[in-house]
Amino acid sequence: MTTIPKYSAEHQSVRDTLIGEAIQAGKLLPSRTQYWQEQYNADPEGTKALLARLAPAPGIAAASGSPTTTTNLVDSEYDPAWLTPAERNRITAAASGDSRPTAHHLHD
Repeated sequence: MTTIPKYSAEHQSVRDTLIGEAIQAGKLLPSRTQYWQEQYNADPEGTKALLARLAPAPGIAAASGSPTTTTNLVDSEYDPAWLTPAERNRITAAASGDSRPTAHHLHD
């Protein structure tokens, strides 16, 4: 394996591409770019391995550039059967723009 000199243009390009792809995949928050650049600068191989293991997180910008919403989660791979009736009601109210408080039961 060839080692790329730290802080070279190639090092920065590889780093920024890796971090950009992780952001687009929803693995990292764009606001944490500088943190991840520093992590990569300190340990490129370890950072690559860690980012490869991360799964996309709900709520982080998706590849489309828009934040993932609760509605998108229900409409995508999240099985609505896992939700309690109260959770389904809250999601439905949020999707319709209803900002009124909802009654919560102690045992949803």
